[in-house]
Amino acid sequence: MTVDDAGRMAEDLPEVTEGERHGTLSWSVAGKAFAWERPFSKADVKRFGDITAPEGPILAVRVENLDEKGALLAANQKGFFTIAHFELPTSTATRPS
Repeated sequence: MTVDDAGRMAEDLPEVTEGERHGTLSWSVAGKAFAWERPFSKADVKRFGDITAPEGPILAVRVENLDEKGALLAANQKGFFTIAHFELPTSTATRPS
């Protein structure tokens, strides 16, 4: 799945609008973003330490709660991960392929 694929899926949902957030694509309902492109910052890359950071576009996705986030990450589906910046209860990230 690419960022464009994810965008098409998002736009098929009711009341979704595509916009821009910090210079990158985002998808919102009633002005609240639920998915957005988010490149790694230098600080993010540094936090990976000796582990190579995933390459390519990153799509951040807001989930309902910590249980949903935990279940999503526990499923070990290719591309889903979290980073320190997303340790907020309802954020995770995925690397579209």
